[in-house]
Amino acid sequence: MYDTQLPLFESLCQDPTWHVRQSVLFALPAILSRLSPSERRRLSLQTILPLAWDESSTVRNAVLEALAEVMYTFKDDDDGPPRELLDLFIGRRTSALSPFARPRPPPSGTASNYYVGQSSTADIYDEPTRPLVCAFNIPAVALTLGRDRWHELRDLYKRLTRDLSMKVRRTLAASLGELAKIIGPEHARNDLIEVWFESVESEESDVRLKAVECMEVFVAALAREDRATLVTWLGEMFAGGRLRGWRERVEVARALGPLVEIEGTGEDAMKRLLMAALDDRVAAIREAAITSVSTTPH
Repeated sequence: MYDTQLPLFESLCQDPTWHVRQSVLFALPAILSRLSPSERRRLSLQTILPLAWDESSTVRNAVLEALAEVMYTFKDDDDGPPRELLDLFIGRRTSALSPFARPRPPPSGTASNYYVGQSSTADIYDEPTRPLVCAFNIPAVALTLGRDRWHELRDLYKRLTRDLSMKVRRTLAASLGELAKIIGPEHARNDLIEVWFESVESEESDVRLKAVECMEVFVAALAREDRATLVTWLGEMFAGGRLRGWRERVEVARALGPLVEIEGTGEDAMKRLLMAALDDRVAAIREAAITSVSTTPH
């Protein structure tokens, strides 16, 4: 069936209407997952690379959004996703991509303004949405590559953590728990713990809240010796009034029970955190602490 449909799919990738070229990207992962490794590689590169320098900014953004799912279809292949796709996601400009870094001329007979966002300097690397899309998709790409290849994503991750956009930092904070599970305790210690600390101390309440919401998963993914350190620091933050928003303090209080069940969080550290929650001026936080601990199995 796919042998008969592939020519149609490939022709749609060249359609003069940008809506069509954008739509084919939604179908690409499902098609790739049903192909042999060699055909999967051929079709992914043949589709993604030209569209990455499409005249339409909307199409280029769709490429960025589809990259992680496309790469995930290579998860079980011996060599993983093609290097060209990973370079696009990371933002690495290479000579292997240069033949595609030229906008193709509009088909004959089309109006000069037919393409939305048409530009002779179109560049997928400079799309304004790139940081947010990469922040959202980096856990999926890390899962595709595996923890042994985390070093290939580290520089991108570090760049994203320095991004000034609140949306990017909120997205990174929300994914810290799952990302720590994927890359393992050693990489989490080197690259994620500091990000979690900075997120909890952020000026933006949404960033603080996202970091606290993933706390249980994040702590469980850390090495045993790092768990008590994090809980101790959080207790000091709580008791010292540095957790400014009541919403994040409620989330900490609700997590007390699950945290107790995690080996290595430290009995003394947990007691101090519990007492800080029980002494909070907001009744909802005190109630959440009591409920969380009282429902914890002994």
